[in-house]
Amino acid sequence: MILRVGLLGVCLFPVLSFGQSLSSLFPTSAHITNISVPFEVTSSTAVELVKVDFVSNQAQCKSLVDPHFKQVFHIRCKAAGSVVFKATYIRNGRVEAVTSPSLAFTAPAGGVISDPGGGGTDPSIAQGQALFSTNCMACHSPTSLRGSSASRIQSNINSVSQMSFLRSMSAEDVSKIAAFLGSL
Repeated sequence: MILRVGLLGVCLFPVLSFGQSLSSLFPTSAHITNISVPFEVTSSTAVELVKVDFVSNQAQCKSLVDPHFKQVFHIRCKAAGSVVFKATYIRNGRVEAVTSPSLAFTAPAGGVISDPGGGGTDPSIAQGQALFSTNCMACHSPTSLRGSSASRIQSNINSVSQMSFLRSMSAEDVSKIAAFLGSL
């Protein structure tokens, strides 16, 4: 079996036929309840996700196809448990689908979100991940903003009309998001 290594060193799913692959953009340690976890279908040709259905859903998950990154979808689970999903997508004008293996979503240990950067202990990074997942993930992939500074994030919040709802965010929270993005 060939495994694909994602941008964060995530080895989750086998490479599919014709070079397609399905991977989480967060490591499995970050598959926790109440956090939006992004997944990506990649291929040597363009892929556009149509929908994500749950084959089994013990973790009470919901899915959202990313409106900006057509190959990305997000899963957010309400409870700890396992989930299997089927991602349906269009590639080369044909409708295709792939089913995930069973994935475990867990409650955060002691109520603290784990560091997606690989086990660091800086609480700002964990808090930044939670803030990013809650406020930014619907439009942005964390890897696309890797290394963004707090001043750049704040500048975008102030100048991009679609981000105006974040203008009440504190400078401390913006710095935590920057710490998370800097840890990737």
